[in-house]
Amino acid sequence: LNYCTNRRPCQNNASCTNTGQGSYTCACRPGFTGQNCEVETNECDSNPCKNGGSCKDQVNNYFCACPQGFYGKNCEISAMKCADGPCFNGGTCVEGTRPAATAAAVCSASRAPTVRRSWTSAAASPALTTSTVYTNHSHLHDVTKGQLLGKLE
Repeated sequence: LNYCTNRRPCQNNASCTNTGQGSYTCACRPGFTGQNCEVETNECDSNPCKNGGSCKDQVNNYFCACPQGFYGKNCEISAMKCADGPCFNGGTCVEGTRPAATAAAVCSASRAPTVRRSWTSAAASPALTTSTVYTNHSHLHDVTKGQLLGKLE
């Protein structure tokens, strides 16, 4: 008995393979799961949207509706600048002076350690998140990369 041909159990354009008399397996297309590939995967289950973004499930994909001030596939990029007031506890925001590809605004303070709310400069590549930046009296550090970013003056 050719179960795949006679019954066509696999759904959503999945491939069916006969594995014995009356038995089969389905090879699901990306975005589907289940014995017969009848269940669409919900890519939003992994919470891919950051910074308060709202996830909309699609077939084998998702879309993040980003809140104002954020953009990117996962709302991971912030358009905030110093004018948006990203620093807390009396920190001073300094716009980056490095080349545009790596420029970032950072919060500085006179006490260490100083951690700020998470936001990313739109021009940063790779993105520099201020929650990973702290001051050690007069030096700025990126703890995710173990880099000294510069010296405060």
